[in-house]
Amino acid sequence: MLARTFVFLPGIGPVREARLWKRGISSWSDYRAMPHVKGIRQRLKARHDELLALAQTSLGRDPRFFATVLPPQEQWRAYTHFREGAAYLDIETRGERENNDVTIVGIRLRGKSRTFVRGRDYTPAAVTEFLRDATCIVTFNGQSFDLPMLANDGVQLPEVPSVDLRVVLHRAGYEGGLKRIEETLGFVRDESVRGMSGYDAVKLWRRYETTGDEEALARLVAYNLADFENLEPLADFACDALERKLLSDLMAQTRLPQALAQEAPAGP
Repeated sequence: MLARTFVFLPGIGPVREARLWKRGISSWSDYRAMPHVKGIRQRLKARHDELLALAQTSLGRDPRFFATVLPPQEQWRAYTHFREGAAYLDIETRGERENNDVTIVGIRLRGKSRTFVRGRDYTPAAVTEFLRDATCIVTFNGQSFDLPMLANDGVQLPEVPSVDLRVVLHRAGYEGGLKRIEETLGFVRDESVRGMSGYDAVKLWRRYETTGDEEALARLVAYNLADFENLEPLADFACDALERKLLSDLMAQTRLPQALAQEAPAGP
C-alpha cells in the first residue's frame, strides 16, 4: 500500500489519489515516469518527483521519513514495510481523575514481550531505551491515550509511524472496543483474564498498591500482556482489511487497473 501512496504529496488528498489510481498510476515509479500529470502544474510535479525519489530511497529503511510526511490517519500504510521492528504497546493507569499515573507499560518488540511496573522497573528512561530501535508503534486508541500519557510522563517516543488500530479498524468497518473486536474476529484470551475490563485492571492495581497483593499484580500483568500481544496479529489483519476495503470501494466505482485489482481480494 505504501508504494502506491500519494497523499503525502503537496496538493494531493484521498480524492485526487483515487483519481490517480483510476488512471492507472498505481506506483511512485508510474508517477515519476510521466512527464505531465493532468491537473498538476509542472513546478509542483517536479516537487512531487523529488519527494517520491526520497520516499523510494526511504522505503523499508527510514521510518522517520514516513512519520514526518504521512498524515497521522494514514500512517498505517507504512506498517507492512516496517513490521519487523514494530513495537506493540499498551498501558494501564490508576484510573483516577486527579491521579491517573501510568502503572503498567507492556511492549512487544522483535518477538520479545516486556512489562514495566511502576515502583519496580518502570521509569521513562527505561521505556525510552526499550523503544529506541522501534520502526513503528502499534496501539489501540494510543494516539489519544497511551502515547500522550507516556509523553507527559517523560517517555521520549521514537519519531516513527504510529498505527492506531482503533482508527484503522473503524475505517475498515469494525466497531467497538478492543475486546469486542477480538471476539468478533475469533481471538481467544487466556481463561484467567477473559472477560476482564479496564475497570477490573484499575481495581487490581489498587489492591496491589494498598495491600501488596502479588496475585493481583500478576493478574493485572497477564491482562496487560493479552492487550499488547494481541495487537500483533490484529495489526496484520486490520491493515490488510483496510487496504482491501479502499481498493474494493474503488473497484465498485470504476474499472480498476489490473495491477491494483489483482491485489484486492473479495473478502477477509
